[in-house]
Amino acid sequence: MDRRTSILLAAINLFATKGYHETSMQNIAAESNIAKGTIYSYFHSKDELLLSIINYCHEETKQKLEQINSSSLSAKEKFKKQIEASMEERLKYKDFFMIQHREQTLNSSKQIKEAFLAMQEDKLRWMAQGFIHIYGKHVEKHCFDLSALLDSIVSGFLRIISVKADVISIEDLSDFIISRFDAMVKITLEEEWEPLFPSNYKEDFFDYIRLSSSNKELAYQLKQMVTIIHDLDLAETKKEDYLKTIDFLREEATQKEPRNMILKGVMHELGTVQELAQPLSKIKKILKID
Repeated sequence: MDRRTSILLAAINLFATKGYHETSMQNIAAESNIAKGTIYSYFHSKDELLLSIINYCHEETKQKLEQINSSSLSAKEKFKKQIEASMEERLKYKDFFMIQHREQTLNSSKQIKEAFLAMQEDKLRWMAQGFIHIYGKHVEKHCFDLSALLDSIVSGFLRIISVKADVISIEDLSDFIISRFDAMVKITLEEEWEPLFPSNYKEDFFDYIRLSSSNKELAYQLKQMVTIIHDLDLAETKKEDYLKTIDFLREEATQKEPRNMILKGVMHELGTVQELAQPLSKIKKILKID
């Protein structure tokens, strides 16, 4: 194990047992058997160390989910295995995450808050994709509802398992969850239930997660553009083309390093719609594009 990982794991253990605020860098040095000066060469502050832990846990889970996704299993078996892997990772670091929320370190740093929110976004996205792969595109409008339900159900069961782990196995629990969602989706489609959240809520929610700490105005202007397109007297296929272009703009604009040439090209295309002139002008100012 490399030194950086040793420091991270030692800090995870101490933050989980002593709490973030009660743990000093000297405590971490003693726990990891690495000199405090060496620790500072990897992490300049305790906040930076906490951020690195969150990203470490996030990446570890993502890698496991992606490995399952690239396997030859059926869509349903992949989803089941992903639920199991997600639960195992959450149980693995349960004490650490519980104490972080209890101590409200989530609010201590903009970067830490964004890292926690990025984990939530990734979780809801892979869940939504899993439902589509199993039940088909016709369930897409219900994906946000289903993902929110699945996340809540998993969290509820994990609270029980974390107290008494021998009550039920992770495998039996994932089987139980999948079978209940089979029945729920069947009834939802047969009875043509309307989704609880409107069709554009999912992207609005993800926009808020990505932009809440950096630029709410950009999220608002993107939403305005979607509303304008929906209200225009255009053929549905044309509306769909414009909405896909706005989605592409959203994805590119919220990258860590947006590509200006691509943004200019996308906004030039949207600029052919006169009604979008005002929000486009504001987005250009936000993104500092001439």
